[in-house]
Amino acid sequence: MRVSYQIICDFWSQNKKFLIIWQAIFLLFTVLYLVITPKTYEAYFQVRTAKILVNEKWNALKWARYTRRDLMSPQGFKVELVQSCMGGDGNAIRRSLVNSIQIDVIDDSGGVLGVAVRLAGIGKAKECAYLLANSIVEISDEALAKRLTDEGFVVANSQKGKINNYEGPMITSQVQMSDAYVSPRPFHSLLAASLISLISAVSLVIIRRRYRGR
Repeated sequence: MRVSYQIICDFWSQNKKFLIIWQAIFLLFTVLYLVITPKTYEAYFQVRTAKILVNEKWNALKWARYTRRDLMSPQGFKVELVQSCMGGDGNAIRRSLVNSIQIDVIDDSGGVLGVAVRLAGIGKAKECAYLLANSIVEISDEALAKRLTDEGFVVANSQKGKINNYEGPMITSQVQMSDAYVSPRPFHSLLAASLISLISAVSLVIIRRRYRGR
């Protein structure tokens, strides 16, 4: 079937009332969705795990990629953190928490991570980010203390192959909140609704004509 400008104009003139109503219905439901859907905000921070100096070379006690792997495990979080962030605990809730976290490795051997937490409500996202940052520091600090104890570390140790010095973990960039909510996205939602309504309306008109022609 050849589509021309005249065919499009005729199609519009014959079905414009239905097309407009159908479009308005979709846009109305989209607006309702945007109004009632909780706004998701992003909290971002950077953290560095503990570092050790061995043979005059600084390295993270635990490289950043392995810290990220642990944070992607639903069972790796303390119950208190999960409850504070998500309002409850359970396998599905823990998976939702993992899905709300995005982690970038900034310096693998230096143990530096950039972490973004996306949750509904600006207060909830900020609180969870603080808890998560402190949890990373706490776990790294415990691992460092164990390693120093196991090796019998002594200040100013210069023995080859042993820990010569160390630096504790720290939050290198405090929690920063997004200027506005990151989802749902009004423009994208309205555009998608407009396109879907147009395609579905045209399809319905074509199907209705075919059945009437039989």
